[in-house]
Amino acid sequence: DDVHIGADQLIDPTVPGATSGSITISSDSSGGGTSMVSLSGTGTSPANPVLTLSTTSLSFGDDPVGTPITLSVTLTSTGTSPVTVSAAGLTGAGFSYSGATFPVTLNPAIAVTVQVQFDPTAVGSASGSLTFTSNSTTGSTSVVSLSGTGTATQHQVSLTWNAPVNSPVPVTGYKIYRATGTSTSFAVLNS
Repeated sequence: DDVHIGADQLIDPTVPGATSGSITISSDSSGGGTSMVSLSGTGTSPANPVLTLSTTSLSFGDDPVGTPITLSVTLTSTGTSPVTVSAAGLTGAGFSYSGATFPVTLNPAIAVTVQVQFDPTAVGSASGSLTFTSNSTTGSTSVVSLSGTGTATQHQVSLTWNAPVNSPVPVTGYKIYRATGTSTSFAVLNS
């Protein structure tokens, strides 16, 4: 009679990397002897995509209307497998971003920098958010809070002159006139 021996080996790696082994089957069957089965496998790290942001808030401070300021936020893959950032969404008047297109897949230890710009069109405080959607195991959305204040543009003019040295009539004073904006109506500024 033939003797059938079945052997199941569970391979459950505890660390990443290649490993090998063998199973030895001994029998006292009429065919007798010993049989050896070679085993090999590679343990891999479990998928763990993690998106990490360099900051969760950007404050642009006081910014004169019409004068853009740019700050940056860096997105890094800090897990053991690639992370895919599928989209970015922006809210808030005066804010914009550039430097990356989505979707983007970042391998571990790879980063991409996004430039965020605040260009206020009105005086007053502004707030917004830049939200990244990804497959990160730490959460599907990562948010950067944005804030800044549009301030009035201050214009200044400095006037200087030298009186004529050889004038037949001495200069006794100067009158300075000003027209604002697009007006052509000039008014005397000094007495």
